[in-house]
Amino acid sequence: MILVLVQQTGDIQLARALLHALGRRYEWFLLFGKLELKRLMGDVDCHHGFDPAFCLLNPQHFELVVSFSGMRHPRMTMNLTLLSFFNQIGVPTLEIQHGLFQYGINNTDPGLQVGGRVERGDQLGLSVGYGAKHVVPWGGDHGIGYLKSNLPARSSEWRRDYGLITTNSNWHLYAGKQRYQLALAILKLASSLPKQRFVWKPHSAEHGQADAKQAITMVERYELPNLSIDRSTPAEELILRCSFGITTVSTTLLDYERCQKPAIVFTCPEVQHLVERLQVRTFSSGSELPRIVSELVASPHDYLVHTGIGPLDIERLARHFEIALSSRKELACDPLPLALQFLTYLRPPHAEPAEVERVNRGVDRMAKKMGEFQRSTLAYKVKKLVDSIGRRKH
Repeated sequence: MILVLVQQTGDIQLARALLHALGRRYEWFLLFGKLELKRLMGDVDCHHGFDPAFCLLNPQHFELVVSFSGMRHPRMTMNLTLLSFFNQIGVPTLEIQHGLFQYGINNTDPGLQVGGRVERGDQLGLSVGYGAKHVVPWGGDHGIGYLKSNLPARSSEWRRDYGLITTNSNWHLYAGKQRYQLALAILKLASSLPKQRFVWKPHSAEHGQADAKQAITMVERYELPNLSIDRSTPAEELILRCSFGITTVSTTLLDYERCQKPAIVFTCPEVQHLVERLQVRTFSSGSELPRIVSELVASPHDYLVHTGIGPLDIERLARHFEIALSSRKELACDPLPLALQFLTYLRPPHAEPAEVERVNRGVDRMAKKMGEFQRSTLAYKVKKLVDSIGRRKH
């Protein structure tokens, strides 16, 4: 069985695309970071659950662990905790690229390091490694192509009556100045073209980043009748239905490309080194944007996007999986002590007994649903889990 970690909103479409490509070849278990992610993904025709303790306590049932966001981070994330555990007990781990640009570097090689140099505007300057042993890029000699390109387009829902604005100004390459500059450009555009409808789709993380959130609020206060902000619809769906796009440098460029939608890209010195790797039309100020949009509407084919990342090669993706699966090792005789050690990363030291009991009941329910575990063994493991947490000091 292959364990897929679905820990954030951006993982949903990637997991859906993975199942669409290889779903019939393997048996799957999706681990959702929270209930809302399962709701957003909809019906899932495979095993799934919500508690990482279930996976840590029953590692023998997984042949491979797949992550979309397992880059090392100063803070120990859920994905990194799980990847580290499975690495230590001999279960292969595999990371599939999740974005066009990651930490300011185009991830087009299978190496385990990205972001090793400081780019202009890069506030991190980290050499970022992956928690997984195997890395699957979209581009380059070992690339599989754009994973989500195999998702079916529901053409019956297409509408071409609005221009879509997609942004990710929360990204560390942007400063507060660029966030407000972009917001002002959006306001100027909508007010200059009152007969054109616009939908702004900020990245979900922008609502939690102080400067980006203030910029969104500023635009909302103007209450322009031809400009709305969409907080719920996935960007991929909005791109399917739009007539053209205005975007920052982000993975949405691949969706504009696969849907053959013309788009223009906001550029500034901090991201110019990334824009230069693409074949796109750009703008850098609000004063020029209305003119460029008018030219786009008149000649849309001149504004089509070319990223250099091809469509998904399913057989190449399958080969990456087979290579990873072939590295599977025999588990340690008893991985339980290590599992209990890793559970301390997942449980806060002030965990209430009622919360611990709720988690344990969830593990028990999952075990019965899977129908593969002896209740006596599971009861012993759950008891050890409760004892381990109970001994922790506040």
